[in-house]
Amino acid sequence: NYHYTDGQYFFIPNENEALIFYYAVSELDEHDDYGRMSENKSTLGVNGYSKETHNLDYMPINTEAKYNTEKIREKLSEATRVKVTIWLKKKEDTVDNNVVTNVGYSEDLKLWDYIDSQVNFSSGTAAVTGTLTDPNATSLAVYLPKEQCKIDGDTIILNMGFKAKTGGDFHDYANYRIYLQVELADASSDFESTRVFTHLVYTNAKVYPTYFAE
Repeated sequence: NYHYTDGQYFFIPNENEALIFYYAVSELDEHDDYGRMSENKSTLGVNGYSKETHNLDYMPINTEAKYNTEKIREKLSEATRVKVTIWLKKKEDTVDNNVVTNVGYSEDLKLWDYIDSQVNFSSGTAAVTGTLTDPNATSLAVYLPKEQCKIDGDTIILNMGFKAKTGGDFHDYANYRIYLQVELADASSDFESTRVFTHLVYTNAKVYPTYFAE
């Protein structure tokens, strides 16, 4: 929910809603090799070029979400499963007479064209690999058993990892939003009132890093 005053927007969470926090998990224990005084450890810069292999077909991206259930404890006690859904959008420019007139994001993309067919979801001892089988699918959803999930106080800790297609025959370089939605469920239905989603942005590009080496 947004409140507008004095020319600015302020986010005000609904008293009965869950909250979600979502961020990338770095796989690097050291800073990047390239770039002057580089302090970058982010995995959200997907590079289709590698100094070792020259071309990469996939780049792993690992993320973590914290789903806070403090305001929906009754629903949490009723739930037996946690549903996690992902989808993807691409940044697009509207060009008129060689001038960019608008910048926005696309409709939901066909996941098959942009990520590997297998996506890993986990929490605590619960682990599920979601598999894309429909080339036209624009979303992927899995259920994790709640009793196996990692719950820290009122917060469920969830991990999601996928491989972004890049390099090789891939040429659709752009900024992408990977959306992650979480909601509670029981054996027969989803609890729509507990549904929240957010996104991360990653850049898929092909960069020759030796040009930036010191």
